[in-house]
Amino acid sequence: MKERRAKRSLDPSAILFPERTFCFTGKLADLKRSQAAEAVRARRGFSVDVVNVSLDYLVIGSIPSTGWKHGSYGTKIDKALELTSGGSRLALVPEDVFVRALVLTPAEQSGAIDTKMLVCSFEFVAAGARAFDGDGLLAVLAGYRDRLQGHLSIRSFPVSARRGMYDDENLDGVPGDWSLYICRLISQRPLGEDTKPVAEALEADLTCVRGVERAVFSCIERAEGTASYAKLLKDMPEELRIPGG
Repeated sequence: MKERRAKRSLDPSAILFPERTFCFTGKLADLKRSQAAEAVRARRGFSVDVVNVSLDYLVIGSIPSTGWKHGSYGTKIDKALELTSGGSRLALVPEDVFVRALVLTPAEQSGAIDTKMLVCSFEFVAAGARAFDGDGLLAVLAGYRDRLQGHLSIRSFPVSARRGMYDDENLDGVPGDWSLYICRLISQRPLGEDTKPVAEALEADLTCVRGVERAVFSCIERAEGTASYAKLLKDMPEELRIPGG
């Protein structure tokens, strides 16, 4: 059976909130579903429970279902894939991309504080937790987390499921039984701080970790709407271990 993959869903800057409809499915790792829906409404979007032709985004939780490895995605995702293959505007969005997109579109009446939000994301693939230097990766991430007083999470996702749901060219040719690892570091920084040097240093240190393949690093910062995002961040659980290790 030909893979059905949703388009234009992996770039946080491409996700628009005002007057757009969002639906959530799967187990969210970072936010409660009610918090995610409220975050959408705070950005003048709409949260709905049904996948249909009028839906703009289906946000998929970061905690994989056991059936995803075998292409059993569930009713909402299957319906969304059917709609996208038929030319619908609907896009499937991973939870980690949705969380980053919240930074780029500030909530209305967020309140102002004298800091900005720095969000760095590092993704790579591996045959499993033993296929790369997990201790070395953790040492790098923990060091920057302590230095930046940031919030760290490390997730993993089956390559077969990620590739089956999304149009992620970086996974083309990667064995389906491998895993995609997603590391995210969020830190509140002083408004006047130049964050480029620390982001470049973090990228360089992470890409040097043994066994890391097809690494993709991205970094965004935003000052507007920081208060609202900081409130969400307090409720996001940290993950300080290598999944599957």
